[in-house]
Amino acid sequence: MRYFCTDCSHIYDEAIGDPEMDFDAGVKIDELTEFYCPNCEASADMFQPIVEEVLYAEDPEYLSWAEREHIPHILHRDDKEVEFSIGQEVHVMWDDHRITTAVLYDEYGDVVEEHFFSVDEDPIHVFHIEDLDSFEIQASCNQHGVWSTGMIENT
Repeated sequence: MRYFCTDCSHIYDEAIGDPEMDFDAGVKIDELTEFYCPNCEASADMFQPIVEEVLYAEDPEYLSWAEREHIPHILHRDDKEVEFSIGQEVHVMWDDHRITTAVLYDEYGDVVEEHFFSVDEDPIHVFHIEDLDSFEIQASCNQHGVWSTGMIENT
């Protein structure tokens, strides 16, 4: 998740961390004990979550280039786990353009599992779905937003 400082608009991205503050990638904002804005020194309670629109395929039969590149693509699935890549052709992972996270949601919209991708890791992952009736996978691209599979029945 990403947060912005309401005083100066600095953004803290949990998937990237903050090298200036010596916070590693994957560190959630609520796990930080002495967090403050590195730009204006505002306290952690001045940070608000950035809620991004989730993008879905307009027509699953004919995906646009952006949908083919960003929507999680199922590689293998059984009743216990789902292996997926971000994009039908695996999304690029450059410092300035990459997939930062993949999140598994249950049928109620609750986060079940989250994976933070490092820049040197292919955006391919396995989530465990054995206890879910249905699920959704969302992926965040640092340039093109949040993309989703939509809800998938677990058969």
